[in-house]
Amino acid sequence: MPVASEGTEVYQEFLDALEAKKCAVKKAVAGEKIVSGDAGYEIDVLGNDSSVQSEVMNDYSVVLRVTYGTTSMLFTGDAPASEIAADNPGRVGVLKAAHHGSKTGITTELARALRPAVVVLSYGEGNDYGHPDQATLDVFASVGAQIYGTAVNGNVTVTSDGKSVTAQTSKDGTVAAGVSAEERRRQEADEIPV
Repeated sequence: MPVASEGTEVYQEFLDALEAKKCAVKKAVAGEKIVSGDAGYEIDVLGNDSSVQSEVMNDYSVVLRVTYGTTSMLFTGDAPASEIAADNPGRVGVLKAAHHGSKTGITTELARALRPAVVVLSYGEGNDYGHPDQATLDVFASVGAQIYGTAVNGNVTVTSDGKSVTAQTSKDGTVAAGVSAEERRRQEADEIPV
């Protein structure tokens, strides 16, 4: 749990729900490694540097690198590209794209360093923010990644046998850039006859 969330109503409701279910809460600390033992996976906690002071909640996102055998997956939350790059996560097979595919979550340089084979974007169709951004999709395409999005592909299930990864979806579809609510309003205003 990022410290930045403390004191918010949503955070308190979340903690109350965990307590009601008797779930233990452990704060993620950058540099921590969780080793599964017999299951064969490791989780490295990246990002969420406690020395970071920011007004932007996304800057406190926890970034996790999960390694199983020779495969790895990077879960980025809403972290900005600069935070992800600073963690130097290396090459990954699967990337859960940052911030719903917004332009702040990836750069060409970072995509080249990560070289993901599979990218998953989590976003809702017709969202007000226009996610995913076309520039983001272009960057992922430029490194040859297979791009999946929850709005068009439904559930995206990525599995690993420790040597390779595969992705399956509950729906067929092609990820396309979104249109923000502001842009939709401009388009609608342009359609009104004068």
